[in-house]
Amino acid sequence: RVGATDNFFELGGHSLLAMRLVSALRAQCGAELEIREVFELPTVEAQAARLSGRGVGVSLPALNKADRDGPLPLSYAQQRLWFIDRFEGGAHYNVPQRFTLAGAVDGAAFARALGWLLARHEVLRTRYEEIDGEPRQRIEETYALPLEEVDLRDLPEAAALARYRALARGLSLRRFELSEELPLRALLAHLPGNRSRVVVVMHHIATDAWSSGLLERELRTAYAAYARGEAPELPALRWQYADYAVWQRGWLQGEVLEAALGYWRGRLSGLPARHGLALDHARPARQRFEGRTWRRMLPATLVSGLRDLARSRGMTLYMVLQTGFAIVLSRYSRERDIVMGSPISGRVHRDLEPMLGFFVNTLVLRSEVDAARTVSSQLEANRTMLLEAFHHQHVPFEYLVEALQPERNLSHPPLFQIMFNLLEGGEGRNQDQNQTVETAADAPVETGGWSEGIEKFDLTLTAIDGGGERVGVVWSMNAALFEEASIERLHGSLERVLAGMVSTPEAAV
Repeated sequence: RVGATDNFFELGGHSLLAMRLVSALRAQCGAELEIREVFELPTVEAQAARLSGRGVGVSLPALNKADRDGPLPLSYAQQRLWFIDRFEGGAHYNVPQRFTLAGAVDGAAFARALGWLLARHEVLRTRYEEIDGEPRQRIEETYALPLEEVDLRDLPEAAALARYRALARGLSLRRFELSEELPLRALLAHLPGNRSRVVVVMHHIATDAWSSGLLERELRTAYAAYARGEAPELPALRWQYADYAVWQRGWLQGEVLEAALGYWRGRLSGLPARHGLALDHARPARQRFEGRTWRRMLPATLVSGLRDLARSRGMTLYMVLQTGFAIVLSRYSRERDIVMGSPISGRVHRDLEPMLGFFVNTLVLRSEVDAARTVSSQLEANRTMLLEAFHHQHVPFEYLVEALQPERNLSHPPLFQIMFNLLEGGEGRNQDQNQTVETAADAPVETGGWSEGIEKFDLTLTAIDGGGERVGVVWSMNAALFEEASIERLHGSLERVLAGMVSTPEAAV
């Protein structure tokens, strides 16, 4: 049981849960608590006292059903991806997922489950067309099910796997024609030994990491139900993604948008055009998207120390790791001004949580790393910076790029080229962890990421919090710029810096 004086973060709370808490308080109490106040007031007692009799922070309007009679706009995030797709092409915004199902899989039941999922979520059956020079959503009511089913059971094991991998890779690397086809395609492959593998590929315009986990859960639930001869039982959705797109554009404009933009204009004034890390190869004139990954688990004793360090300073593991990463980048680049991007769920309204779609936003994190500071002081500075960024998260990254108008260069992304992310709890389930769960039909389903060698930035560091003393680290590098040996050195430096932060937090950076 949770008591009124128990600490949210000591109970396992983190940044994503804190944002969900803010949304829940808004829905239940009709009052606003700022995300930074959750960190300052981590108990029910303190939050209740702050909220008593007043609202605080940004007040979000209620969601409403959008008028479906006319053309529907895209969300800000979708519009940027639509423009990128129009002018760059390629498949680097394809998001593949894979599932392994044990036992004989009923292909008809799986097709019904996929059809049910498309009927449930409009965003999965939406095309994007240009009307009078502007992109618009067209939600389809009739469509062909985008499912390919292949039977490889008569092939030898090695040949069947090779054929499956070739089909899956082809599915994952084929560009979506967003004006002509749905943003989802799927493959069901029956393999020798009563095994089946599923690949679902979506365009990022219709999904994000949260949606990937949600899609997996709902698809498994629906398949288990149809395999038993029953209909899936899930609560009906009150809203659809198109409602969110109209709501976002109606709310985030005028004074509200300008006030939030004012913070970012000040915060990002004089931003470096690009990072100063030494590259192994000359940067190509036009950005390439071929990537490679390198993985490690952090030592258990280090993870335990990092969690203790975070708790002792009212921080999250995300904040500590971001600070350590900034210190490493500062040392390698010999720069104090360290800039990285970081995704944030973007589901600022509680009613958005059960919906599939592209809600994720990207924050630009700018750390001033001062070698003369103590580690404790640097942690506090980064904590303040991160809480401010969370508080001003409502400005879509694509709008920020448009407003700041950084010098555009085809050789690298605007504003930042290095990405940092921590996947916490269920977020990591479709990324780089493998795990086995039980479906209602008692068929174990192995889930995991599907790396197709695509990297949209120079370098991405993703930490995956498996709970307890388990934290995995995935480095994804642009293969045109970095060799694996350089990433291995970076990781060794990161572990040494994190260990030093834990053992001597009052030492100078």
